Amino acid sequence: MNRGRRRCLLMLAAPLVQVPLGTAASADARSPNQETHMVRADKASRPPPPKVPPVLVEGVQYAQVTNTARAGLAPGGGWLAASEAKTGKPLWTLRVYDNPINPADEADVQLVFFTSMKRVRGQRVLEIENESGERYTVDLDTRKVAPKR
Repeated sequence: MNRGRRRCLLMLAAPLVQVPLGTAASADARSPNQETHMVRADKASRPPPPKVPPVLVEGVQYAQVTNTARAGLAPGGGWLAASEAKTGKPLWTLRVYDNPINPADEADVQLVFFTSMKRVRGQRVLEIENESGERYTVDLDTRKVAPKR
């Protein structure tokens, strides 16, 4: 197979994602009313956030917020949302860690998401680790965050 034809076939196999016009290739960066265009997923600046399953504790579901723009939250990652498990009704959001975004650099490559989230056995506490390897505990009663050493 000639080289040009093989490259064309590879390009056709790459999935497409919608991204905002004039921004980095991150589907999480768009707001609900923003115009979008299609970009090959293999051209995105960073991979999608890790899939971290929600944690259910006594009828409340705790999940990472990956689309901060849609949720009306500051960008950068590090957000935890609590909602009623049965109805999905939002209860609260909490910034687990701060990750300031430098406007001079591409925003999506600076995002830091959770890589794991689990309940500490026998406690109403979550343990969260992020892509930078930092670990935090979140007390679900007081909503206090503490770095874990």
